[in-house]
Amino acid sequence: MGRFGVRLALGLVLALGLAAGLTYWAVSAKLERNQIAAAATLHRADAAALTYATGRYRRRTVRLREATEQLRSFSRRKGTLEAILVDERFRVVAAADPAAVGRLDRTPRLIDAFRTGRTWVGHEADRRRDQRDFEFIEPVTLRGTRYAFEIATDGEVFDTELASIRKAMLIASGFAFLGAAALFWLVGGRRVLRMHRFALERATRDGLTDLPNHRAFQDALRLAGEAATRYGENVALLLIDLDGFKSENDRHGHRHGDDRLKTAARALVSGRPTDLAFRIGGDEFAMLVTHTDEGGARRAASRLHARLADEQIAASIGVGVLRAGQSPYDLREEVDAALYEAKRAGGDRIVLFGDISDSVSVITATRRDAFSRLMADDAVDVAFQPIWDLPNNRLLGVEALARPRAEYGFSGPAEAFDIAHQVGQVHALDRLCVQRILARASELPEETLLFVNLSPQTLDLDADGSHWFGDAVTAARVDPTRLVIEVTERMGSRTDRITNSIRHLRERGFHIAIDDMGSGNSGLEMLRELQPEFVKLDRSVVVGALTDPHARGILMGVTAFAHETGAYVIAEGIEDDDVLDFINTLPTRAGRPQIDGGQGYGLGRPSSDPPALSRDPRGAEHPVETYVGS
Repeated sequence: MGRFGVRLALGLVLALGLAAGLTYWAVSAKLERNQIAAAATLHRADAAALTYATGRYRRRTVRLREATEQLRSFSRRKGTLEAILVDERFRVVAAADPAAVGRLDRTPRLIDAFRTGRTWVGHEADRRRDQRDFEFIEPVTLRGTRYAFEIATDGEVFDTELASIRKAMLIASGFAFLGAAALFWLVGGRRVLRMHRFALERATRDGLTDLPNHRAFQDALRLAGEAATRYGENVALLLIDLDGFKSENDRHGHRHGDDRLKTAARALVSGRPTDLAFRIGGDEFAMLVTHTDEGGARRAASRLHARLADEQIAASIGVGVLRAGQSPYDLREEVDAALYEAKRAGGDRIVLFGDISDSVSVITATRRDAFSRLMADDAVDVAFQPIWDLPNNRLLGVEALARPRAEYGFSGPAEAFDIAHQVGQVHALDRLCVQRILARASELPEETLLFVNLSPQTLDLDADGSHWFGDAVTAARVDPTRLVIEVTERMGSRTDRITNSIRHLRERGFHIAIDDMGSGNSGLEMLRELQPEFVKLDRSVVVGALTDPHARGILMGVTAFAHETGAYVIAEGIEDDDVLDFINTLPTRAGRPQIDGGQGYGLGRPSSDPPALSRDPRGAEHPVETYVGS
């Protein structure tokens, strides 16, 4: 019957049981009320008979004697415990039991009966008696004298009668319950179960190709990952995308496209019986290949590619193998990257992730989780790399480099920012880095500049007037004129917004530096538009200028343009004597060196400790004068 059938049966039982229980409770309460009402009607008739029988006599003693006879006749009924007549002084003046005459019977309900004239019927109120018993009290007037007629009934008799009725009700309810359940099963229950089984099957199958769909693929991928972890089984994943399907579908019609998809599905299932094929999107398929390594996965992909080619279907195939300890969802990300590479390279080919793992960046669920934890923990450290004023042999400033802490597993800040870009958190990461940098600004010598990088995405988002950077600098009590904001020449296409954001920053007193100058095509335009105080030549230009005339031409052209705008030129990538000697031997322009400042491992590696003003830019083992030319 399955879990749904069990749940359906339990739901039916609970619903019918609840309905029967509520009905039983309501009817039982109604029966109890009716029984009490019937008893009250009988006793009211008794009170009327008592009034009529005694009203014929004038003498009180005769009336009380007649009342006693009436009470004795009432007490002969089954279950009657007591029948008495009480006067206004709450003394029993007549009773079925002579021993009760003269007894004081002052109870709250008798007091209320004399005071209000109301009748009482209900359970016994006297706690000295059985609370299950019932009593009836009604005020009566005998020849002008007020009395209270009271009769008590055994509750056990009442309960016995009610229990017999309830038992009959339970038996009837049980038969009704079984009958309703049987009727439900015969009329609609079996059909509901069949429809549910059919719906489950269709929910996990593709309606066109009859392959398992994306939902089934997700479950199968998870189970394959669990089996691989538990039993050490090899699992390979193939993602298949039909090349040019959309244009072919548009050109020849949807029926032709449907036929192509069905043909592709037949090719996928014509391989090994143990290989599981799925349709996971419009023209996207997947295959799980168990008990195979990377070589076997490559061969399986080649056979599939050949079968599709036999049907004149071109397809791009991404392939990956689950590694020990790897999440199956991370495998999916890797194979997606391999498939993308196959499409990017022109399609109709097979790409294994292992062949491209060194050249692509895949953001797995593990990496996303690590990034989320890094952001939550503010886990960014700061290092400072010196920037030297070469002609004067003095420390110009430092570039603050924010780095993710090693325990979060990132290879460096570039990987962290790559992930931030893909998950839409670049602005948040920039703000965190700036916050950590400013927290250490007080450790730097007052006369040094602090160079801080801001990503183009952050500047783009800030173009509408965000002042968070200036507010953060003010809160850290840092002089804005000491801050140099580095903007990469490779800023992308939204230059107008980024330029607008930079203007806002300059209005607040910050200096601007164009970073990576010479590596793109927009550097000269940025120099004209932004008029930065600093220009940082890209390492590839500086190093390449030693041997490449083209790179040397770019260097000379950028420096000439920068000098015309009054910008200070800094060469990045100075990592050995040859580069520094080349820079120092460049011809001067109007008595000014081509390069004003330098930065690189040869002049000082990034360090968590701020550099000293007197530190040799080349290091303690090298005299300063061998570095700085005239």
